[in-house]
Amino acid sequence: MGVVDELHSALDGVAAFDHHAHPLSDGSGVVRDFPWMLTEASLPDAIAAARDHPAYVRAIRDLASFLDVDESERAIVEARERLGFEAHARQLLEACRFAAMLVDDGLPMPGAIPLGRQADLAAAPVRRVLRIETTAEEAASGWPAFDAVRERFRIAVTDAVDAGAAGFKTIAAYRCGLDLPDPDMGEAGEAYERWRAAGVTRLVEPALVSFFVDEALEVSRGELPLQVHTGLGDTDLVMQRADPWLLRPWFERRENVKFVLLHCHPFIRQASYLASVYPHVFFDLSLTMTFAPHRGAAMLLEAFELAPVTKVLFATDASWSAEPFYLATKWWREELASALGRLCADGSIDEPTAVRWGEGVLAGNARRIYG
Repeated sequence: MGVVDELHSALDGVAAFDHHAHPLSDGSGVVRDFPWMLTEASLPDAIAAARDHPAYVRAIRDLASFLDVDESERAIVEARERLGFEAHARQLLEACRFAAMLVDDGLPMPGAIPLGRQADLAAAPVRRVLRIETTAEEAASGWPAFDAVRERFRIAVTDAVDAGAAGFKTIAAYRCGLDLPDPDMGEAGEAYERWRAAGVTRLVEPALVSFFVDEALEVSRGELPLQVHTGLGDTDLVMQRADPWLLRPWFERRENVKFVLLHCHPFIRQASYLASVYPHVFFDLSLTMTFAPHRGAAMLLEAFELAPVTKVLFATDASWSAEPFYLATKWWREELASALGRLCADGSIDEPTAVRWGEGVLAGNARRIYG
């Protein structure tokens, strides 16, 4: 058995801490074509084109092997339908061997199941991550005065923390970009009036997004980590404004807060540098590993170029159905073993160090950050 096989065997036994995921859907909502889980495309033709990508070929092979069916999309879909949502989801999630899961439930999703039910299916504790922009939009319902919105928001954050929320998340990269202005009460109030006059639900005012992010950190006294969407996403995202480098003013203003950069592709090297120079900055390759597993080991080695391995976290960013949870977790273990095996092969580290580092990426680092 080679060193990569030995590492994979060791990491296969590590219960993984999925620090960034979303709810499952029980199937009563939108039915999606199989390739959707391997792309951020939204147009049907673009989703269908994902069938001619290495991730699709690997997904078909791995799911068919696990479900013991023919290597075809149709056979996999039929197995899901034959088993039903509950049994299908349970067997895939239990095969992931999760130690814990943190779920951002701010993503609108038809048929989303409660977090308690997701915990039961995964056979692991599940805790909530509060999405800041969604919470602010809910606080603004009915368009009361700005002071009332602020108070509603602070109460919602306090209630979530008291109920056991593990962290916060901002999708500022989607709404206005990560080059946020400094938080300012007066500018936030003016931005709120513009938002209210427009009468749209979606919060896109940079001054207001910045203010509410800061409010959440203030209410929690910096005790909960802040997850930040960076890099790739849906087509409504402007990629150059999702560069984590733009967050430097926040890292320097809020040294008491742990920042966790999500996804990061194509800004993996920027994230690695930032995590190497700021002790309170961490990052993952969630979604990236699912979309490009054939480059998984190479991207992990990019992550390790400057950042200590203690700064890199495992996550699936999976949602809707159980398949992306299973695939992301399986591919993370395989590609992490391959990356660490390369470091062993060139003499950079020894095998015990590789196992220790792998255990940290899969679970230990997240436990230290989230407590």
